[in-house]
Amino acid sequence: IDIDDFAEDHIVSPDYTSDHESDRDWGITNIEYHVDYLNKAINESLEEMSKAANEELERISLSEEEKRLIDGGPIISFNYTSTIERLYNRDCFHIHGFYERGESLVFGYQKSYETKIERQLNSNWEEDHDYYIDTQKQTIIDFYHSWKKKSRMAELESYLSKLEKIGEAVVLGHSMGEVDSDYFELIERILNPRKWIVYYHDDIPDYRR
Repeated sequence: IDIDDFAEDHIVSPDYTSDHESDRDWGITNIEYHVDYLNKAINESLEEMSKAANEELERISLSEEEKRLIDGGPIISFNYTSTIERLYNRDCFHIHGFYERGESLVFGYQKSYETKIERQLNSNWEEDHDYYIDTQKQTIIDFYHSWKKKSRMAELESYLSKLEKIGEAVVLGHSMGEVDSDYFELIERILNPRKWIVYYHDDIPDYRR
């Protein structure tokens, strides 16, 4: 979500000509409604996606050879579904939460950037500020920062500390993007695998499609 575009589309100016306070602060209520709706929509979408994926697992049957694709060693899952448990009959550590257990699902971005409305709020010019407008901007900014990805480094470190050193670290179906890089660096530091094997679908990055 482009927060500045969202602000431009939804922030409204107060009506100072009215005798009613509701004509001045209704914009604040309006922004709170939109932010609550977005929060609910994101959370419900994550749950619906996980539920649909789990239902699809019921229609999948693997051969014994396919099941051996994931064989031995600890498993760390970066998605919310029961793929490993149901298809491979293995336990794993769900670093971003496990839908089937009703756990909180971790979702969000890693790095935040100062937005236009944040710069406006930080302005020292008095004419740049209006309580009703600034409150709407702050509500949007709070929403933006609330979706910064919650780190589970401590949980991962606790899990890894109970494991023995490994010869190979195999990565399947993961983008290896910056957002999860801290996790992989922690795995490298604690388990110190001799080799990393990273599987990929093809050699064309998504941004070129």
